Parts: sequence; C-alpha cells; structure tokens
Amino acid sequence: MSKTYHFISGLPRSGSTLLSAILKQNPRFTTGISDPLQSYTHSIIRDTNTAVGMAAAVPIEKRRELIKDMFNSFYKNDREVCFNTNRGWASDTSLLKDLFPNFKMIVCLRDVPWILDSFEQLNAKNPYTIKPLYHHQELGNVHDRCRILMGEMPNFGGYVHGPLINVQQSMFCNEIGHICYVEYDTLVNNPKATMQQIYQFLGESWYEHDFNNVEDSYDEFDEQAKIAGLHTVRRKVEYQDRRSILPGELWDRYGPMSFWKQNFEQRQNLNWITGFQTYVPVRKSVPTLNKQL
Repeated sequence: MSKTYHFISGLPRSGSTLLSAILKQNPRFTTGISDPLQSYTHSIIRDTNTAVGMAAAVPIEKRRELIKDMFNSFYKNDREVCFNTNRGWASDTSLLKDLFPNFKMIVCLRDVPWILDSFEQLNAKNPYTIKPLYHHQELGNVHDRCRILMGEMPNFGGYVHGPLINVQQSMFCNEIGHICYVEYDTLVNNPKATMQQIYQFLGESWYEHDFNNVEDSYDEFDEQAKIAGLHTVRRKVEYQDRRSILPGELWDRYGPMSFWKQNFEQRQNLNWITGFQTYVPVRKSVPTLNKQL
C-alpha cells in the first residue's frame, strides 16, 4: 500500500507533541516525536558528496530513491498517512517537494519568551541532572540557560535559535503553499476548530477527535534527555493559566524574536490557522532587575 508522507516542524515547546498525540487518534494516521529520518536523509546527501568518487557511484536519482526507500522501510508496518516530526524539516522544503511532491507540513509556533519559560519550568522540575539540552553544561542561572538556548554563547548552537531560523526560512520558500502555521495558544484554546482547519489544509476527511483523552508520553526519550516530562501530554487539551518565572528583562530581550508578530507583512501570504477568538496569555513574570543595584 502506498504511503502518504506529511511533516511536523517548528519551534520546541510549541505543541508538536500535543498535535501528534491528537492526530494519532485517527486510525489512518501514524505520528510520533522527533526521530532520526531527517538526519539520515542528510547523511546520504552529505556522505555521497564528501567522499571522493562516491557521487559518481551514487548519482542523484539513486540518492533520491535511497531516501524514499528509507522512508518506506521506516514506516513499513504503519498506517497509510505518516507524519514525520523534526524541527529541521522547516528548512528542507525544496528537498521534500522533490521527494514527495504532494507533501504537507504543519509548523508549530509559540512566543519565544514562553518557550524559554517552558524550558525554565522543566529545568526547575529536574534540578539534579545536567542536560544535553544545554550541551551538558551546568549553568547556574536563567540568563545563561536562555543565552545558550538562543545560541548566544560561543561554540554552542542554540536549541531554540536554530529552529527559529528554519521557521523564518520556511516563510519565504517556494513551497509556502505546502506549509501551514499553527500557534500553541490557538491549539490549546480551540482544539476542535484548529484541527478542523488542519484537516482542511491536509485535504483529509474530518475525524471526530476526543480532546478530553489525548494523554501521551515518551518516558524513555525523556530519560535520555534527562528532562522528565519533556514530552508528556496532559489528558485534556485546554489552556493552563500560570505565572511566568522568566525575569522581565529576558521577556523584553527575547520578545521581538517572535518576528511573525512584529508587523510581519509576509504573514498574509501564508496558510495560518486562525479565524476564531483565542485567549492570549498575559505576561506575569518576575520584574526587571533595578540596574542601579
């Protein structure tokens, strides 16, 4: 049976695991958290081009077929519509268009300060581990943790910064008609209306999801990441109001990084899940430090 391949990408802590848990309820869909397929794909391309003589042995058409065969093997025993999740796919749209001409991609977004706050909440719940997320560095304060996530510390790539650049690229690519953007607050405030628009974008018949029973977890992955709860989805999809623990100066510094909310003219050219009221969380954070102290 021929498979249909779609993709989930975007920013961390922005609802991709929740979206996957919801889609998984559909008996036609296979979903999950990030896996190695994106890096395997680039390994085939990179290794063929860097080893002397390999490009002649494996011409472009054969590379294309190897990658397709890898997808088919990976999803061999899965359902007919497969969603692969990786934050790198947002910068691979031209490659995906060549591999799977009818692909669709859902890109999950969230205000950057709320992403950083979410990581800080997870760090507070896991105080006894040194995490790969921070490049195995023991960082003693929220400012350094945010700096490393945003790629501002020398010699360390940023776990948030990299995906942010990928998302920006996706909004200007030739394949923007294949991409749909959904913000975390929209999904958790209006899950049914959001999913109905996603189904319309995918060209799929509506499936009646149970938004009161989407609980999911990936404990083995989270254990290796040394962050318990990293991919835990609560049973009921709903907005959870809470106070931010991110200091005010970090909100002011990283708020403009949510560029799609800063008079972003390109937004009018994009597929965007919208059209209904959502509750926008208000910043209730630790105040900015008095700089005279």
